[in-house]
Amino acid sequence: MAEIAGDADMSAANLYRYVGKKQELGVSCAKRCIEDLIQALRSTIRRPEASASEMPMAFAAEIVRLTHEITAEQPRVNELVEMVTRERHEVVRWRDSRICGLIARATHCLHLTAAKGMLAILRT
Repeated sequence: MAEIAGDADMSAANLYRYVGKKQELGVSCAKRCIEDLIQALRSTIRRPEASASEMPMAFAAEIVRLTHEITAEQPRVNELVEMVTRERHEVVRWRDSRICGLIARATHCLHLTAAKGMLAILRT
């Protein structure tokens, strides 16, 4: 904690005041990494150039790409996220609910696209 506080130009006591326990800092870091993943997945879903049928593959490819990137470029961050998700099941539930929400939105988009296609066929 002293090293982190030094990097943040504050005392360890001040850092504990903001963060509380050391484990809570790890949870905050893990949630930030997960939030970065969620943001990237959200961008993938919103990409106009990807067709509805390509969206599930693009979604999965983005998860693999980001996981590889974090593992290769920031292995200690990856270890931290793994440790937190092993020990703090509420973080896993939080992550899963966020990802499931994105999947539900993507599925909704697929259904809308399919419905529009069916309407176009019926109108001809």
